[in-house]
Amino acid sequence: MRPDLLAVAVVSAGALAFEVLLARLLAIVHWHHFVGMVISLALLGYGASGSVLTALQDRLRPHAAPAFAVCALLFGAAALASVAIAEALPFNALEVLWSPRQWLWLALLYLLFAVPFAFAAACTGLALACVDAPVGRIYRADLLGAGAGCLLAVGLLDLLRPDQALPAIAAAGLVAAAIVLAGAHRRRAAAGALICGAAFGIAAASGWPGLHMSPFKPLPQVLLVEGTSVVAERTSPIGLVQVVRSERIPFRSVTGLSLANRQEPAEQLGLFIDGEGPTPVTRFTGDFAPLAYLDATLAALPYRMAERPRRVLLLGLGGGSDLLLALRHGAETIDVVEPDDGVASLLRGDLAAFAGGILDRPEVALHVETARRFAARQGAAYDLVVMDASPGRGGALAETFPLTVEAFAAYLGRLAPEGVLALPHALRLPPRDSLKLVLTALEALERLGAREPARHLALLRAWDSVILLVRRAPFDAAQLAALDRLAEALNFDLGWHAAMPREAADRFNLLGAPVLFDGVAALTGPDRAGFVARYAFDIRPATDDRPYFQDFFHWRALPLLWTAVRSGNAGLLDWGWPVQVATLAIAVLSGLVLILLPARVLAGRVSGRAGRSTAAYFLLIGAGFMFVEIAVMQRLVLFLGDPVHAFAVTLAAFLVFAGLGSGWAAGPRRQGAAARLPWIAVGAIATLAAAHGIAARWLSLPDALDAIPRSLLAAAAIAPLAFAMGVPFPAVLARLKAGSPALVPWAWGVNGCASVVAAALAALVATSFGAQALMILGVVAYLFAGLAQQRIP
Repeated sequence: MRPDLLAVAVVSAGALAFEVLLARLLAIVHWHHFVGMVISLALLGYGASGSVLTALQDRLRPHAAPAFAVCALLFGAAALASVAIAEALPFNALEVLWSPRQWLWLALLYLLFAVPFAFAAACTGLALACVDAPVGRIYRADLLGAGAGCLLAVGLLDLLRPDQALPAIAAAGLVAAAIVLAGAHRRRAAAGALICGAAFGIAAASGWPGLHMSPFKPLPQVLLVEGTSVVAERTSPIGLVQVVRSERIPFRSVTGLSLANRQEPAEQLGLFIDGEGPTPVTRFTGDFAPLAYLDATLAALPYRMAERPRRVLLLGLGGGSDLLLALRHGAETIDVVEPDDGVASLLRGDLAAFAGGILDRPEVALHVETARRFAARQGAAYDLVVMDASPGRGGALAETFPLTVEAFAAYLGRLAPEGVLALPHALRLPPRDSLKLVLTALEALERLGAREPARHLALLRAWDSVILLVRRAPFDAAQLAALDRLAEALNFDLGWHAAMPREAADRFNLLGAPVLFDGVAALTGPDRAGFVARYAFDIRPATDDRPYFQDFFHWRALPLLWTAVRSGNAGLLDWGWPVQVATLAIAVLSGLVLILLPARVLAGRVSGRAGRSTAAYFLLIGAGFMFVEIAVMQRLVLFLGDPVHAFAVTLAAFLVFAGLGSGWAAGPRRQGAAARLPWIAVGAIATLAAAHGIAARWLSLPDALDAIPRSLLAAAAIAPLAFAMGVPFPAVLARLKAGSPALVPWAWGVNGCASVVAAALAALVATSFGAQALMILGVVAYLFAGLAQQRIP
């Protein structure tokens, strides 16, 4: 490959690797609400760079190689500096509900991270404008490099923490600068770029820029305690797992522990994932006597009923407490499903002596994969399936496929005829998690043909948590009597079951009113739909199309919730929604100022039918592309197992195959069909989008493929759709270049602005209406674009 084309590929790989890395960094430093923001700000950088280059390309053409090298160097430096500066900003996402100042810090964060992408885009733009090579070859180098960069980032995150991988990714800019300077016979300058690369290596070795989590996350708060330190760590694309020991104030965390318990809990370590936790890791020496207090927890209830479970499935390893409980009660076979190998490797490695080697016991089998995929397979029937349904680390706008109606149906399908599904979770008031779990279970039971699904449920409560028990068969009188006796003995409150009166609820841990009983009674009554519609929180069940279990936000309840926030009850309104709305507002303003306004100036006076039609067409295809891409990304989370892999694979596949489609459309043989190409592409997009929906459901079926074959299969499913989506932009842009060249900057600016705004808007649409609605909206945008292009000369 020519040096200049190799340099384009290297800097493009660095930019896309930085985009994937940035999603993980923001999740660790802040929270998991920033994927849409990352895509949007990357597009902002590319769009703003295009506007500037359009104005300066004639001046830069005689100095193309040095200008490329400077931009590549600045990309690497800006990637490092932007992370270091962002970590020093006093942005606190939790305060966006009541502090307008945080919106300004969020805007600065947004613009700051767009800078590295602007420099990377400038490299590609300079190559397209100044390099003496066919445009198709330059574009191919750019897209192949970008696709490789997405996959490179996932590989690096398997080996290094995001802050440790950052210098390696930033060094791509320095390597690209050295390549292009050496190719232009500027060897001293190339040597200087490599020396700068060595400085990046020294910075990485010294731990700069480091990883500085928000001080409001649980882990930084725990580390403020004297004598507390991180004793073990594992990293992966899924999460950063850290284990903490506290010498002065030891961990003693037992969820759902009865107030009647009289035994001191065993020694513990605290396990944190992306700074969230702690999940307790309990000391175990092989003697179960010090763990007798576990019998006084809500989680022990299924084991203490009439028939003790022999085959147990634990959907999630956590710190091993559920596994210890199953071992204590003599389960003969225990299958443990854990998607993050970092957690399992810690319990088998650094913490094996402390945790008693529980994963290596003969009755225990560990499966490193997602709960949903394991449960959907055909296999043994279990007497007990346990999943902790407490709020996860993803927040309201994170996909939670393990808690959808389809997932519950799969779990119930793995139960023996008398088996039980146990769903312990944290108590939140007013109740929302508990009611959403009940409604999800009811719909799953109805799908499985249960005639009286209300009789299959039982809900019990401790002072801090709740457990929902769901059976394949209805609870009989003897089983309900056993639950009543256990609740009485351990001072647990009956939340709801079909045979209890309202007066039996809330006898020990009083809430003022039996809100759980009343809520479940309404959900199992004839006016379920009316109750769900009137409730202050959105408790509709999550589905595979809309897998946002932790999203309880109702737009119509906003005035009431805002009043509660202003009076000090900020916890009633999840801050994920305000962050997304703020991101959308910032994207609109930034796109207008940094992309659309410069494009308008460069295009001169844009008016008349041609200007309006051009704006409409490129606005619609820009929005349509982002809507379809993000809908596909969400659908692939279930198949690929986690959002980071889905993010990387989707970006890589769309970049490569849309680029191939663009190159095909720009070929000389297609110029004669330029007027028909957009309509052909739109028809293909609509057909392939429908086919992709069918393919996504097929891909969600269980299989035994490893990560790499699954990624290749996902890319193959994306390829035809992405190829078709790459055609509309160059097909009409070529017509503008030939007939109305003044409109080209206008078209570029409108398309860039639409992409920036649509990337931020897509997250809100998907959360409110689902991935299918987002896909339909994208296809509709392409159909209207087909109509608009007919009016472009």
